[in-house]
Amino acid sequence: MLLRFVFLVFILVVLAFGYLSYHNSARVAFFLSKESQYTIPAVQLAFISFFLGGFVVFVSYMAYDLQRALEKWRLRRREKKRGVVQELYKQGIDALRKGDRDKAKDFLTRYIEKDPTNIDAYIQLAGVYFKEENYGDAIKVLSKARLLEPNHTGLLLHLAMDYKKAQRMDDAISALENIVDINPNNIEALRDLRDIYRNVKRWEDACETQKEIIRYTTSNRKKSDQEVKILLGFKYELGNHLLEEDAYDAAEKVFKEMIRQDKTFVPSYIGLGDAYYKKGKLEEAADTWEKAFAAFGDIVFLHRLEEMLIKEEQPDRILEGYRNILAERPDDLTVRFFFGKLCLRLEIVEEALEQLLRVEASGADFPELNYLLAEAYRRRGRYEKSVGEFQRALYFKRKMLIPFVCSKCGKEFNKWSGCCPSCGMCNTFSLPFQRAINELEKGREIVMGMGKS
Repeated sequence: MLLRFVFLVFILVVLAFGYLSYHNSARVAFFLSKESQYTIPAVQLAFISFFLGGFVVFVSYMAYDLQRALEKWRLRRREKKRGVVQELYKQGIDALRKGDRDKAKDFLTRYIEKDPTNIDAYIQLAGVYFKEENYGDAIKVLSKARLLEPNHTGLLLHLAMDYKKAQRMDDAISALENIVDINPNNIEALRDLRDIYRNVKRWEDACETQKEIIRYTTSNRKKSDQEVKILLGFKYELGNHLLEEDAYDAAEKVFKEMIRQDKTFVPSYIGLGDAYYKKGKLEEAADTWEKAFAAFGDIVFLHRLEEMLIKEEQPDRILEGYRNILAERPDDLTVRFFFGKLCLRLEIVEEALEQLLRVEASGADFPELNYLLAEAYRRRGRYEKSVGEFQRALYFKRKMLIPFVCSKCGKEFNKWSGCCPSCGMCNTFSLPFQRAINELEKGREIVMGMGKS
């Protein structure tokens, strides 16, 4: 069809040329140079110009068509190559899913060699090395990818994780800070950064980062409350760090700020008392812990007060304190138990035995009580009863040391701490037998209430 059309146009042009030549016999001079001159019919010159223009258009069209054909060929070639390269990536992911790490590394490495622009491929390859605990090679792979996209937050998160596993904490912090600079409300990066600050005991930085986390979690009331408790824990650790650095005034300021922020956070009062004691303010420390015990009833305040007064060679004062409390709260089994323990520690064996037997008479039965009773009987020479209590203690071997238990992770520790060294949660320490005593006291209250009714 196209050929017929072109032929028809050609016939029409020839006919037009003949027709115009017949009716236009005028001739024109055509100069190629000053010495070269030709005389040709005007119509012939017009048609020569027409055909030259057509030829130029035809050549231009052919050149354009050839360029398009070449581009299509190159595109098909690239697509074919991309298909082959993409198959390498697919095979690498399939091998990774099947758990064949060696094949996954081989396919992904070959893929990156052929297409070094795919960031996800670098992340997947680094992930294989990460699973093999080969953090050095994982870091090398992600560092190459970082040169391509230095602000890729997903890549930076993986890189920070590898740095952390490789114990390169400064590099991990740098990568996470980069993410936060790019996206200040990236909660995942902020929490990772906070956890590293906690691990390396950079408490001021941990506090500041935690404040940012709270700022971006205010929409969720429950999560926000949890984050506030974590911030209080960091402040408590900061205060303790300042105490270790002999910055007593600064530590006191931190603990007072914590109390203003949350008046129910027990470690704040412990820290404030410690700050007073470090400054030589014995009375202020004792007053802080006595008032805190009156407010919260947590035995740790009496335990702290006991340690301080015995160290200061004032055992009579703490003995009097226990007696006064028991006069007001005769049914407090925990206080009575610790009073009996203190008496035994001070070799006031008869009073110790009296207090511990009163705890036992209430129905309480736990290894720590059995051990102290056994020790009291032994010191009074009542060996048969002592052996019986030792057997009931279930091989309790801590002697006079009563452990504290984290209510979150269940780990036991010989010393009280405001924050659990294992799980990092704060205000979670209690006595291992506290629940049993609480249930016993609750049951007794119910019985007494029924009697009154």
